[in-house]
Amino acid sequence: MTLHIVCDENLAITPMLESYASTLVRKPGREICLQDVMHADALLVRSVTRVNEELLSGSAVKFVGTATAGTDHIDEQALENLGVAFSAAPGMNANAVAEYVLTCIAHVGSIDSLVNGATVGIVGYGHVGKTISQKLLALGARVLVFDPWTDVPEPIKSDSLDDVFTCSIVSLHAALHDNPPWPSRDLLGSLSTLPVAADGLLINAARGPLLSSSDCLRLREHGWQLVLDTWPDEPFIAQQLLNNVRLGTPHIAGYSKQAKNNATDFLMKKLVSALNLPGPDLRDSETSEHKHRLHPASSEQPDSWLTEMLKDNCGLEKDDAALRSCANTCANGAVQGDVEQGAFDRLRRDYMLRNELAGSEVLLTPSQSAIRPICQAMGIIPITTVNKED
Repeated sequence: MTLHIVCDENLAITPMLESYASTLVRKPGREICLQDVMHADALLVRSVTRVNEELLSGSAVKFVGTATAGTDHIDEQALENLGVAFSAAPGMNANAVAEYVLTCIAHVGSIDSLVNGATVGIVGYGHVGKTISQKLLALGARVLVFDPWTDVPEPIKSDSLDDVFTCSIVSLHAALHDNPPWPSRDLLGSLSTLPVAADGLLINAARGPLLSSSDCLRLREHGWQLVLDTWPDEPFIAQQLLNNVRLGTPHIAGYSKQAKNNATDFLMKKLVSALNLPGPDLRDSETSEHKHRLHPASSEQPDSWLTEMLKDNCGLEKDDAALRSCANTCANGAVQGDVEQGAFDRLRRDYMLRNELAGSEVLLTPSQSAIRPICQAMGIIPITTVNKED
């Protein structure tokens, strides 16, 4: 059985998806409408498509999948009422987001503090929160996690958001919701006081409305540096906010080749199961797997080596420059205009997917043996070169 499938144009097209799609319609996620899905068997989206009764009522859609962990854009009750099967893709981009967060920390020059035991505050302990916590601990950092909605291991658990904000680095990974008694929207409203942090760094690579624009500006006034991948009024970014972030990117923290391919195939397996379809035959598309080879770094110091690897592989400075170029700039580099929806969406659509460090190979010289534990923590495969004289 082959299917008529409608999907967000930013969804990865994998051999498994192609093997089931007799017709595949790709559209900008914000533009998908009832007319597009009226005769579709399945709808595959990302975070920007509002999937509700208005979109699906009267359509032939039997399965909806979102290639994201968050589901705040999905009306799951409406899908249940319509008899439409549903799946999210939790955890598929967790490693990509974790590496993005570490790259942010590298850009502010703080990887050395991590390997020397600095404490990082994490808000949210879902798939991404767990993954970044595990990586930080493996690198030698300490972790303090606040998530009252799930079980957090006692050694790293915090019962207070205020305690998390005593850390010099805070990374947000909570799901977006308004559920009492711990809503995550406008998170800073839960703080008793907003601490001053002259060298503090706050990263939001989860959902934009976890922080309001006014709260972001308050953080800056209190000395915090901001790195935003998700934005309070996304896809619109106001000039004032963009001028106040250390780094800004267009919601691409999870945009790695591996994450996007894995998310598509995860959803296709759920679709196959929900619709009782036969398993895929992908023999003609099978190819031998080649490991991505990282560019060698010359440093023999673990923190310097990791900093170089992260910055070289993720390219956040280029992403930041591309986002700022969507608005007019003046001679000193300050942004003079806002980033509008069309420009924001084009950046996401045309983003050049990166390879993840995890699973990649890297050549190390014998003198770089101290770097091997860092490789293990990051999931990088070290290959030691041998001198010809040996």
